[in-house]
Amino acid sequence: MADEERGEAASEVLAQFHSLVEVADRKFARVRDLPPTARGALHLLHCRKVFKAYTRLWQFQQHRRRELVAGGLRRWEIGDIASRIGQLYYGQYQRTSEVRFLLEAYVFYEAIVSRGYFEAARASAAPDLKLRYKELRFQARFFIVALLLNRTDEVRQLADRFRALVEESKAAFPATNFKEWKQVAQEISRVLRLRDALLASYRRNEIKFAELSLDTYRMVQCLEWEPSGSSYQLFRKEPYENGAFSDQSGASGLIDINLAADLMDPDLPPNPRKAVIYHPSVSQFIALTATICEELSSDSILLIYISASGKTDCSVASHKNVNGKSTNSSKANHARQASWKRDSSPSQPAIDDKLYPSTNPGSYLCLGAQGSNNLYPDDLVPFTRKPLFLIIDSDSSRAFKAETIAFCQLVGLSSDVEADIYVNAESLLSSALAEWEVTICTCNSLDRVWAQVLTDPFLRRLILRFIFCRTVLSLFCSSLDSAVHLPECIPKLPESLSPESAVTQTHIHHLAERLGVSNHFHFLDTIEDSDQSR
Repeated sequence: MADEERGEAASEVLAQFHSLVEVADRKFARVRDLPPTARGALHLLHCRKVFKAYTRLWQFQQHRRRELVAGGLRRWEIGDIASRIGQLYYGQYQRTSEVRFLLEAYVFYEAIVSRGYFEAARASAAPDLKLRYKELRFQARFFIVALLLNRTDEVRQLADRFRALVEESKAAFPATNFKEWKQVAQEISRVLRLRDALLASYRRNEIKFAELSLDTYRMVQCLEWEPSGSSYQLFRKEPYENGAFSDQSGASGLIDINLAADLMDPDLPPNPRKAVIYHPSVSQFIALTATICEELSSDSILLIYISASGKTDCSVASHKNVNGKSTNSSKANHARQASWKRDSSPSQPAIDDKLYPSTNPGSYLCLGAQGSNNLYPDDLVPFTRKPLFLIIDSDSSRAFKAETIAFCQLVGLSSDVEADIYVNAESLLSSALAEWEVTICTCNSLDRVWAQVLTDPFLRRLILRFIFCRTVLSLFCSSLDSAVHLPECIPKLPESLSPESAVTQTHIHHLAERLGVSNHFHFLDTIEDSDQSR
């Protein structure tokens, strides 16, 4: 009789648990389905509700876990809840750019793996296909979070684990086509191969994983402070035990939800809020930009970064590095010259630039293959009512991240540069950026548009990297190359920081000399003579 009563009580507790799960899932769906433009009071209201629901659910399973296990609760159900909570935190990070939310997501995801919440179900005699999809989605999300946190070792382990899981799924469910998941595994491999060459050229077939493209990833990294204080360290919380019950013996999930925890380095300013959109239509892009501008305070600046091709036919393939070492750049130069000649050939229909400027290749950004998905400069004019900092990563522009790596790839150096040489090159580059920063901040002829944005450290860093990028490409170009391939900025920067200036060329020459590649560049004679006389 006592056993029957305990069994009935456990069943009632389990039913109550499943009821709480349904309530939390409904609130989760509302937050998940909110459009990217949803911000303010509506977004905060739904977020509070869903976090409150999952906090209640999590605490319930902690306090009643003995009855839940007796009633038949399975470990993967706890893992599924923890995965949802991690997904909520990652969504908050996407909307606010606060790294503490990314760290919270990592804590939950790492606990799911370390405690093997999905592994028991995987070993079942009757595997569940829906549950397997849950695990695959979780592993993919964990990979993105670890990638954004620059946890290199964890990323590679997750990649290996994901590929093994896909192969295992194919064997366990032979009647199911896992083509999409095999493609995800291939995307992971491509991202890992190119992590040290983030400044690659992008065409139609971009390197991406899920909805995080490689160019978006490097810009996200560029616009976030890198915490270095002790508060950044992730502390794994040891679960408390009730009596002799062990966390590893049942379905418990003792991961503390700490919604108020501030894991950020207090010495760093907050990261700028970012909206990341993948393959938007022109109308979606304009709508989101308008929403952000409407909410922008009077003392803020809006940075717009767009990575897209300037041609509808953007199928030119970039050269691949199959041996782990960079190839000679002459082939790339030849391809650029051939492409330029083909675009300029008389066989193409002649178009009067003055009459139809917007129809010329390069006068717009192609955001889609169908419909009216060309983004023109005029489309951005309404947003210039607010302070605007615009970066176009396209055929005539170059983005910048990890400049020394990009420099080495540009001049054809192998990927196994000696550590001391690389460190010294980084030091030379840091000195160059520091001197250029002083030069631009003390220049009397600086356009006031630049003067207004120099107070922001992120924008100032982007400007300095642009100066480096433009100078290197200008000095690297041969006489056959056209200036149309060099990045430009409006308004112009001071002449003292132009590619022809001794201020910029001197530092590039020092860097090239240190790497032994100065013969790849065309420096001023005075620069070379002064270095030889030293």
